[in-house]
Amino acid sequence: PRWAIPSYQTMRYELDYSSSWQKSYERRPNTYTVRPDQLEWEMWRGETWPNGNRPRGNFARQLDLWGWFIDFWMNDGLRRNDGNGNPIQDYHCRNTTGHMATCTPTLLIAFEDLYGPDKGKASAERLMDVLEGNQNTLGQRLPVVERQARGCVFDKTVEKRQTETQWDNSARDGHGPDPHVAKNFTWLQLQYTKDELERLITNYTNATLGWDVNPMAQELVGHLHRYLEEVETEIDVTYPYTWWPTSSP
Repeated sequence: PRWAIPSYQTMRYELDYSSSWQKSYERRPNTYTVRPDQLEWEMWRGETWPNGNRPRGNFARQLDLWGWFIDFWMNDGLRRNDGNGNPIQDYHCRNTTGHMATCTPTLLIAFEDLYGPDKGKASAERLMDVLEGNQNTLGQRLPVVERQARGCVFDKTVEKRQTETQWDNSARDGHGPDPHVAKNFTWLQLQYTKDELERLITNYTNATLGWDVNPMAQELVGHLHRYLEEVETEIDVTYPYTWWPTSSP
C-alpha cells in the first residue's frame, strides 16, 4: 500500500478524478503523461490530526480498499456486505452463474518483482504459464507469446522503460519520477498502514482457518512481511508529529 496508493492517486489525477466509465475512457490518452504536484497529493491524501485519531481525506478509505482487495480474492470473491451487513459471495464468482468457475487465485505475483533484476523474468514466466493453461467457461484460451520467445519479449519490454514515454511509471510524463515531489505519508498514516499489514499477516497465518498450510497464503504472507519491513523502516525516520498538509519536518 505504501506505493500502490500514491500510484493510484497519480492515475486518478490523470483521469481528472473521473467518477464515470465514459469520462475515464475519454481521458485514456492522458494516462502516463503527467504527475500531480506535492500539494495536490497532500490535499488528496488528507490530514492526520486534528480529526480525532483517524485521518481525513482519501488515505483511510484507500488503505481499507487495498486490504479488502486481498481479502476478496483470497476468499473466493467474498464481499463484505450484501446491503444488510452480511458477507456474500460476489455474483460473478458463483459457479452457478457461468461467469467464473472460481475467484480463488491460482497465482500470486508482487508487482515489484515483475521488473526486478532477480525475479522479473521468472515472475513473467509464471504469469504466462498460468495464462497459457487457463480457459474460460466456453473453453476458449488466451493467445500468449510462444515460450521460446518470452525471454526476448521480456527483455525488450524492460528496455523500453528507458526510451518510451507513456510506457509505465518510470517514464511518466517523459521524464520519470520528480525528485522534488515526495509522496510521503504522515507518521500516523504509516502506523495505520502497519496495522493493516499486521492484520492481514495474522489472518493469513491462522491455523484454525487453515491458512497456515495454504500455499497461496504462505506466498502472500511473505510479500506482506516485506512490505511491513519497509513501512517500519520509514516509521523510524518519520517525524511523529506531522500535521496536514506538511508530510515531513
